[in-house]
Amino acid sequence: MRRAADRGRRGRSATPIFRAACDSRMPAARAMLGAGGMPMPEQRLTPQQREVLAVLEAEHRAFWFKDWDGYAAAHAHAPHVLRWAFTRHGGLTLRRGWSEIGPRARAEMAGLPRPLSEFVEDVAIDNLTIRVAGDMAWASFRRTYRLSPVFGASGPNGPIDELRILERSEGAWRIVVVALLDPGLGGEPIVQVSADGRIVWVSEDAQRLLTPGDAFVVRAGRLRCRDGRADIRLQAAIRRAHARDRGLMSIRTSVPIAYAAAEAMQLCWVTGESGMVAVTLQDRRPSALRIAAAVEVFGLSPMQADLASAIVEGRSAMEFARERGMRPATARTHLRRIFAKVGVATQTGLVRVLVSIQPPG
Repeated sequence: MRRAADRGRRGRSATPIFRAACDSRMPAARAMLGAGGMPMPEQRLTPQQREVLAVLEAEHRAFWFKDWDGYAAAHAHAPHVLRWAFTRHGGLTLRRGWSEIGPRARAEMAGLPRPLSEFVEDVAIDNLTIRVAGDMAWASFRRTYRLSPVFGASGPNGPIDELRILERSEGAWRIVVVALLDPGLGGEPIVQVSADGRIVWVSEDAQRLLTPGDAFVVRAGRLRCRDGRADIRLQAAIRRAHARDRGLMSIRTSVPIAYAAAEAMQLCWVTGESGMVAVTLQDRRPSALRIAAAVEVFGLSPMQADLASAIVEGRSAMEFARERGMRPATARTHLRRIFAKVGVATQTGLVRVLVSIQPPG
């Protein structure tokens, strides 16, 4: 939460940490180098590490400023170059060879509506590690973007972990491997938490929900739900998601939790994926999306689908009957038939089943 607040105070005039790390005159520079992500004193940066940092910044700046020549100069133009990526909205991507990567990058840069300085000047960078051995180097780091109206939730937003592998040829460093992991956390009200519920990162939307403290609060640095029963389930789901990340490969989990809010019952999600656990504080998707799969899976009629949607949104069967001008007994009959098809006995059970079919993302 503190990091998000600091970024808001810095605004667009913030100095990129890459630039700071390359400038020995800036004592406040915090280049994160070395094992375990420990800060290294500025004077311990080697000339080669500075050269690598300069290439990383030049590549990033050139892309978002639509500078094709600068972007191309940062990369090796060879068949063995690779681009590996995962984004929530685009899935997995594997590109091989500059002959494939170069034209795609150029077309994407040309399609940018304008030079996007906010993706250069208003981006927090941490966890930077650089290693240089002979003519090979690698760098890993995390960039945290703020949500931009240019792309909305489909663009870079929130924390993105990145890796670059570089080769030195004819005295210059060139990038040969680009890898990035973009979970797309910034476009939703999401809080990233540790195994004990302590907050690691908060999206801007989540910050707005936490500030009033209606349904969720922060106590001793931990995310808690005011609804006591829901909080017990929330903490258990967080622990379970972390427990399933003990192996080399993580196991994805998505658990819906219904909680009492000021207006009606709401839903939050606890999702474990890629070694992290994120809590989506409020499922804002239209109810049609949330139960579309249930209609097909359980064979709900159109009326039953509408009633199920109302239940998911927190309305009662009686409220639904009044809205539709039907007798309460008719609504109760539809609800019993929905229970029989879905295999539950309560409205809470119905909500859990319906929303678990299609988690957010």
